[in-house]
Amino acid sequence: MSRVYEWTTGSVYYSTLLVSELFGKSENSRIVDMTHTSSIATAVTTNYNEDGTSYDTTQSDDMYHPSYLVYDGDTPSRVALFNFISDPSGASDSQVTLNFNNTAAPASVSVRYLRAPQVEEQYNITWAGQTMGTSFASDGTLKGDRVTDTITCNDGVCVIPVYAPSIALVFLTDDALSSSTPSETAAPFATTVIGTGDATVDPRVLETSNGQNGGKGSTSKGSAASDDSRRRAQVGLGSLIAGLGLALALL
Repeated sequence: MSRVYEWTTGSVYYSTLLVSELFGKSENSRIVDMTHTSSIATAVTTNYNEDGTSYDTTQSDDMYHPSYLVYDGDTPSRVALFNFISDPSGASDSQVTLNFNNTAAPASVSVRYLRAPQVEEQYNITWAGQTMGTSFASDGTLKGDRVTDTITCNDGVCVIPVYAPSIALVFLTDDALSSSTPSETAAPFATTVIGTGDATVDPRVLETSNGQNGGKGSTSKGSAASDDSRRRAQVGLGSLIAGLGLALALL
């Protein structure tokens, strides 16, 4: 690195932050697809209200608004609500109603959002109001204050805004929120000590360094082939990481 801020954090990273908080630290979590299952109706049901039309997600096959419930043991702890529609106008925002059909209905719930201007966004992404920044603008730490919204519930009914697009992670208990909240720690490295790019490299050394200019600069055996192999490995690794993040985000 020649400057302090040169890292680029892709969209997959943010999905891992959401998934880690979705399951928390109990090591006793299990997840249920609320979109296609009615077996959890005794604990929580969800209804989306859009343009005056109401429908129960346990009876709907809406690919743009999946929803998932996480249990810690036998206790519902968190709900993940998706809105996959890219519409910054607000016209496609959802109002999701959580109905608690038991005596454990909370007085309020806490919500954190994964947000971006559009579904295809790569860099302008926030998780709970924090971001790694745009391309080549990160030092590896989240910037901004962590934002957790509080939604007041009435008679066991909680109405959750789910913006288009966004993912809302709803914490049903204070313990669930505490278990998912990262500890406040100091930055792992004092990155400013490396200065602002005064270090220099002899261009002649750079020209003959490993991997530079394809086969001409490589010190590896079979330099040209090795260079091509490295490129293929990098592309393959990127695809693997992206696929893993997508699988986690859609559990």
